[in-house]
Amino acid sequence: MSNVASIIQSLGSECFDKDKEWLGVTTPHFFADGRPSTYYIKTSKDRVWIRDVGLNMRMFADNLPMPDKAREIIKRQINQTSDSILFNGTELQIEASIAELKPAISAMLGLLSRITSYCPSSSEEQSFDEVVTKIKGFLFLQYGSSLEQNIDVLGASGAKHHFAFKAGSKFIDVCEPTSENTGKLLRKGLDLSNFVENLSLQVFMDDREKSKVFKREAEILSNLYAVTPISRVLNLTS
Repeated sequence: MSNVASIIQSLGSECFDKDKEWLGVTTPHFFADGRPSTYYIKTSKDRVWIRDVGLNMRMFADNLPMPDKAREIIKRQINQTSDSILFNGTELQIEASIAELKPAISAMLGLLSRITSYCPSSSEEQSFDEVVTKIKGFLFLQYGSSLEQNIDVLGASGAKHHFAFKAGSKFIDVCEPTSENTGKLLRKGLDLSNFVENLSLQVFMDDREKSKVFKREAEILSNLYAVTPISRVLNLTS
């Protein structure tokens, strides 16, 4: 574990329980109440496992004015950061090859940075939450009780992919127009293509402030996804 500890420390974190099977790590990212985000790491000859035993979920919820929103917010933050992080509603987990040790640690740190710095009073975050709620209502008018929310589906590679909504064999996401989000959507879509019968893909993408970026990312996605501008939904539901 000495090599693992040195990598962790080089990334600004501190280690504890060094003599145990799972090495404990406190990160430089602190929640609003002063508690540091924490995770545990274990390695073998060829694998690395990272988990947080639900600690960060609980601390994050403790710092929210509406704690019941914690799971939804964490899922959204994961969708915007890394495909490698799994979240079962309580615990954050990563499993990777030992060759991916540093990227795996960096992925966990990146997510913990996002959730510890999350500001529930941010107008941008509130606006996006409201948008997702309006899109849900818009989709419910089309699909009724067949509409499902926060869906995980396995692709041909065996990887699990998250979508905001599902109706029959249509998988639907909501995102901001960034190259990172486009890359994630393409990976998910390609992994499901020719694997999910009668697959249909749709993404609601925010076009309200970055119209040029929206057009660029929408064009990249258009061969695989039906891209719907979020402004269109807002105009119909206002």
